[in-house]
Amino acid sequence: MIFFCSRTNSRDVLMDSNSRSTESIYVVLVEPEKEGNIGSVARAIKNFGFKHLIIVNPLIEISEEARNYAVHADDVLGDAEIIPYDSEDEASRLVTIQELFKRFDMVVGTTCKIFKDKKRSVHRIPSIIDDFIIDLKNVAGLDQKKIAIVFGKESSGLPNSILMAVDLLVTIPSSTAYASLNLSHAVTVFLYELSKMYDVVGPRGDIDLAPKLQRDVLLEQFDELIQLTRTPSHRVENTSKSFKSVVSRARISRRECFLLLGILRTAVDMIKENEKSSTG
Repeated sequence: MIFFCSRTNSRDVLMDSNSRSTESIYVVLVEPEKEGNIGSVARAIKNFGFKHLIIVNPLIEISEEARNYAVHADDVLGDAEIIPYDSEDEASRLVTIQELFKRFDMVVGTTCKIFKDKKRSVHRIPSIIDDFIIDLKNVAGLDQKKIAIVFGKESSGLPNSILMAVDLLVTIPSSTAYASLNLSHAVTVFLYELSKMYDVVGPRGDIDLAPKLQRDVLLEQFDELIQLTRTPSHRVENTSKSFKSVVSRARISRRECFLLLGILRTAVDMIKENEKSSTG
């Protein structure tokens, strides 16, 4: 179950999935170390229909390399908000983070492991991303809630102070042999899962599915082939049903159906011709 804190003034209006807007989602990178990852994150943001990127105290200059990795998402990169730390002092840095988090109704931290605050012996168990998405779908007024998804630096992830400051932790399941994902890969997976809630992504181009009439002709031709191949009577019905099941599950295209139909007709004609020759 997800509960929102009241950092901002949001209206509790129930929105269905078709009216949700990606405007409320912000990706936050804390002290990223590699330009390539920053550019790749910008690209992933645009790939999945999102728009907003916030970069806290980047440890490198964001220049040509980042733009090369962003490719056609240079607008996302160019519009990214850069928030520098004013001091090297940890307490001062945490204040900067807390001020940023106040702008959001929910702040989601990401981690590849269970976090333990050794000083307080407090355990925070992250939610699996699948469970997080399911809970998020049931939130009333989601379109009006500003949500930050926070990712840490490549070398060490989010520091304990930030992990303690977020509203909840989410993790992407991965192999115990090497649990930590590359930063840009983690963002990509997260945004892909999140994009399923929004009507902004889908297959490129529609498949021209075979109409029912064409599929029926294909099935009839297959049934005729079964009879000509002298398939045992006790297997005819099951063979016919199996082929029909395969065609139905395959979401066969008009072109595919046409090609298969041509092969089946050729086979039927050849068998009939051979039978005529042998009886003549």
